[in-house]
Amino acid sequence: MHQYRQVSGSCSPPRDVGTGKQQTVILARALGHACFPDSDPLVGTLLSFLTYAVGFAARPLGALVFGHYGDRLGRKKLLVLSLLLMGGATCAIGLLPTHATIGSVAPVLLTVLRLVQGFALGGEWGGAVLLVSEHGDAWRRGFWASWPQTGAPAGQLLRRPATGT
Repeated sequence: MHQYRQVSGSCSPPRDVGTGKQQTVILARALGHACFPDSDPLVGTLLSFLTYAVGFAARPLGALVFGHYGDRLGRKKLLVLSLLLMGGATCAIGLLPTHATIGSVAPVLLTVLRLVQGFALGGEWGGAVLLVSEHGDAWRRGFWASWPQTGAPAGQLLRRPATGT
């Protein structure tokens, strides 16, 4: 929270700052300050956005790998593995020390953990939809397969009353 205050220039919590997009930029600036302190502030912010992008780039590879092995070993096992990978990487990101503590290893570890997150989500997303559609009844298979896709929008809708943005 100290770094957030330092970057935003206020003591208000993130929900008072503005829209979700503004919060993302503020948190990216805080991440840039924590992991890339030797860089120009703009470059640090752009590097933190690039760190986010790495996770998105790894999704198709995760979908290919988890899809291939899901067909051979079973989707349920691979779905559990992808959930464990995602949870482990997210927890490790939360515990990751800053550049001031471990130096240049911090951004490298952050990038690797974002790769793991993206890889895991690529397998998790398709695996969940396939698992639900295969086990749904024939008449409402599409209805049941649509529920995993509603997770992200439902989270956004539930976030609004909780954060006020």
